[in-house]
This record gives sequence, structure tokens and C-alpha cells, in this order.
Amino acid sequence: MSCFCKGLLKIPPINIAASLHLSESARAAMALNEQLTLGLPGFPGPPFAFTLPRLSLSASAAANLAAYAHLQAQAMARLGIDLRLPLGLTALARLTATLNARLSVLANLNLNFGPWLQLALLNRITVSLTAAFNAALSLSASAALNIHLFPPSWGGLHLGTLSMMMNASAQIGVSANLAASFTAMVQAIARLNLSLPNVSLVCNLSAGFSAIAQLGTGLGINPLQIGFPAVQAMVAANFSAMVSLAARLGINLSVGIPNLLNIPSLVAAIHVSLTATLRAVLAFNFSAVASLNVAASASLGVGLAVTALAANMSAALGINIAASVPCPICDARAIMAAAGAVSAVA
Repeated sequence: MSCFCKGLLKIPPINIAASLHLSESARAAMALNEQLTLGLPGFPGPPFAFTLPRLSLSASAAANLAAYAHLQAQAMARLGIDLRLPLGLTALARLTATLNARLSVLANLNLNFGPWLQLALLNRITVSLTAAFNAALSLSASAALNIHLFPPSWGGLHLGTLSMMMNASAQIGVSANLAASFTAMVQAIARLNLSLPNVSLVCNLSAGFSAIAQLGTGLGINPLQIGFPAVQAMVAANFSAMVSLAARLGINLSVGIPNLLNIPSLVAAIHVSLTATLRAVLAFNFSAVASLNVAASASLGVGLAVTALAANMSAALGINIAASVPCPICDARAIMAAAGAVSAVA
């Protein structure tokens, strides 16, 4: 049915009184991870000359394309909703309408995700740095580090845009014969005229449930089942193991962070990861994806927010929001009829 069922409002206990007090090592780890992922301005360039492809698309058009590609991939992979089909578009409209009907109740739950968000952030940083340190210690030629902003000497923002376009192409499956169907999907989504009266609430809920889901996936447990203290202990153990790896590279997180460019093995690992991205971009044919000059719409932002919340709630609570049959208390048909969004519910 792909709807936010009334039954979803019976959410297990999430609010907790715990608060995280970050140690100096944790703060240093956050600063170190920020350095690794946000550019490293003084990082040396590749040992070969290169010229990055130029695209006819503007930066905003490229961002729109990436957003639509993410929406399509997120709906399909995480909810089983194919937005290229009329039934998929109906499912998205139904998700939006039924979520709108629950927003006031969800707001009144006053869910406090703060500790979960902090813990998930610390766990993500731990995983990211563990991968970087392992790559440095093993000099792995297959290391793919979590670099969000590329150093200027490697193409900077332009390499980032090209990498984003390459990933969007992979999500869409762009080829000459698929370009038209993707454009048609974009236009059909825009015509849905989706709206959310409280986007910030939906985004906050989505971030909270995503934090719980990420902890569950990363640690292989059910966070709400074993409880916050047990999850916190597992994250702390992983953090301690990461600190031990850092020490093997001469990094003492308890006293701050060193100049990363003075750690040859870490520089080598970053170099391997950047080289892999750069060579992939230089070898990629951007002609098909660059022809998809799509415009943003209100439905795009709403669709991203709604599908993200649906997927994150499904993952965190172990439920299937995109179930194929209605539940005994389903009121989706009445909600859709009142909203006038779609004449029939599939």
C-alpha cells in the first residue's frame, strides 16, 4: 500500500535521558575526519598531468539531476517503488498524503533523537577513520576513502561535480534510450504537485530514524531492542580500537591531531583513493548524462523528504511501509479522496 499507516504511530520507546559527553579524543577524531573529508588544501597533486571534462550543464542543473537520480534510486532500492511507472507515482502521492495526515500526531510525540544522533555521528566517524587507518597501515591499492571535497590540486569542486554526475548516471542507468524515460519521470513527478506543511519536522524525524538505522546496520544489532547503553558500549569499543590503529601511525588523539601531510603512509592511502576517483572520471563518457538538463520542482524536495523518512522508519523499526496489501485499519483511501491527490488507490 505504500502509506504511513496509523499503526506506525505506536512507536517503541526512543526518548532517553542519556547525554553524550565527548572526550578530547572524540573531539580530535571529529576534527581529523573533517580534515580527511573536506579538501586537504595542501595535499600534493597527482604525478601526471590531466584535464577534466567540461560539461554543458550548470552546477544547479547537475545538482538537480543528482537529486532526481537519488530520489529514483532511494524509492526503488529502499521501498520497492518504481517512479518510472504510474503505480510508483501513485505510491509516492499516497505516501505524501498519508504522512501529511499524521504530522500533527508525530509532532506531539516530542521524540528526542539527540543522543542517537550524537552516537551515530561518532560511529560514522569511527568507521571512516578506521578505514583510512587500515588503508594507511596496509597501503591497500583498493582503498576508497570517504572524501567529500577534493583537494584543489586534484580538481576541487569540479572533480566533485563530475564524480556526482558519474554516480547519478550509475543510479539512473543512463543510456541514449533511457534518457527520454528519465526525463518523462522527472516531468511526471513535477506534475504531482506534492506538498508538506512541515518539512523541517519530516527532516528531523528522518535524521533521527536514520541514526538508529545506521547504528543497527553498522553494528549488526537492533538498537531499540538492546537499548541505548548497550549500543553506546559497542560504539565505545569500536572507537577504542580505532584509537589503537591511530597510535600505530603515530597519531595520539588524546593530545590533538598532527599535520596529516607528515604521515607518509596516510598520504599514500589518500593518494590511492583520489587516483582511483580521478582515473574513473577521466575514463567516463558523460555525453548521455550531460544531455539530461532537468529543472527542480517542489515535488522533488518533498519526494526526497517523504521517501527518506519512509525508508529510515522502515529500517529503524523493522517494518515495511511499502507493503503491497492494506492493513486492517487502513484509511489511505479516505485520505487520498479527501486530498484529491489521486482518484484511485492501487
